[in-house]
Amino acid sequence: MSGQGLVKANDGRIALLTGQWSLDKDDYIHRLAGIFSTGMKNQGRYRCLIDLFAGPGRCVNEDTGEEFPGSPIQAIDIRDRFTRYLFNDINPNSIAALRARIEALESPPSPMYFTNDCNEVVPDIRKALPPANESLELAVIDAWGWEMNFDALAALTQGRRMDIAVTFPIGFIKRNWRKQLDRLDKFLGGDGYKEPFFKAMEQDPRKASRVLLDHYEGRLREIGYQYPNNAVWMVNSKQVKLYHIVFASKHPRGNDFWQKIIKRAPSGQMRMALATS
Repeated sequence: MSGQGLVKANDGRIALLTGQWSLDKDDYIHRLAGIFSTGMKNQGRYRCLIDLFAGPGRCVNEDTGEEFPGSPIQAIDIRDRFTRYLFNDINPNSIAALRARIEALESPPSPMYFTNDCNEVVPDIRKALPPANESLELAVIDAWGWEMNFDALAALTQGRRMDIAVTFPIGFIKRNWRKQLDRLDKFLGGDGYKEPFFKAMEQDPRKASRVLLDHYEGRLREIGYQYPNNAVWMVNSKQVKLYHIVFASKHPRGNDFWQKIIKRAPSGQMRMALATS
């Protein structure tokens, strides 16, 4: 995940310095990877996990110093592994650390590794995927900022049976939108959000989150994702909302998987339905 500091872990390799919220987020992604790969293992010849912001494979909690596996390692540590893993990170040092950590696992898989911008790597990822009619895919797009252009996301998923889990950095957007409106347009897939968003930011910033999420989910529906869901979000130690996880599927079964996942919080408690503003 981009936008976070790098530190040295106990194994001497680099790791992401992050907060408790990252541990919680990875719990959702870990459980999603597990239920997806197990649930779909008899539905296609291939099951592929794509992570466009894979990182070095290890994180350090900035508050406690606790180390924990990053989402790529957790996506491997499941009962029924994916048949193909594709890991990308723009930082070659992160990919080198991730590769070393995966190779140190017992019975490691043989992922494909890429070191490119998340938008520019899309053609290479698509070339590396099996034939679309033989493959089921889960893509994790865990960017701290708004690096992933919507057009690139549409190109990645076009014609594929691919569920997606996208980090939607609502806190970052609401702090920085004035500085990079063109960049925000690319992330959101157009500028149709602007008028209601500007109005909400002037009158009631809490409603601005809903404007952006509704716009993004509307664009996802336009490219075939009829089941978007943003019911999960992460907060920092001060309980300030950082981002939503926007999950989307083109098939009702993918939506069923996600609904099962989000019934339980990382703490193990059952989650209550909450407002998403």
